[in-house]
Amino acid sequence: MNTVASDDACLSIKAKHIGPIMELEGKLSLKGQNLLFATSGTGKSFISRALRALDGPIEEGEKDIDPADVVSEESTDGALSLLEGTTEITKITFDKTFGLITRSPSQIHLPCLLVRLRRCRVGEPILRTRRRHRSPDHPR
Repeated sequence: MNTVASDDACLSIKAKHIGPIMELEGKLSLKGQNLLFATSGTGKSFISRALRALDGPIEEGEKDIDPADVVSEESTDGALSLLEGTTEITKITFDKTFGLITRSPSQIHLPCLLVRLRRCRVGEPILRTRRRHRSPDHPR
């Protein structure tokens, strides 16, 4: 499966040898959400696994994902990147031969990365934090 990017988005995704996806370049919507909708066997779960792997093991002693559970059968390695314009903001590579996963930057907190895309415009920073709006009488 090969997919080519469309225009007007500030965040895009690239994947190579992730599950049945040999190569993917896709721009994400300027709207607040993106939906992966496709027939069975096209790579939706593999993309989801690779995105979850960006966070790495959460708790001490938790095992990392096995690269063999993400990389295409036809390859020994795979990669997934998120970009803002042409700038790569995070990348994860999977090596089945040695069972290695490399993340760059090495420590990224996935919820912070994926929190927004609302009002995302070219030139605005991608990474934002959420602020909770509380009423003045709300207990802290």
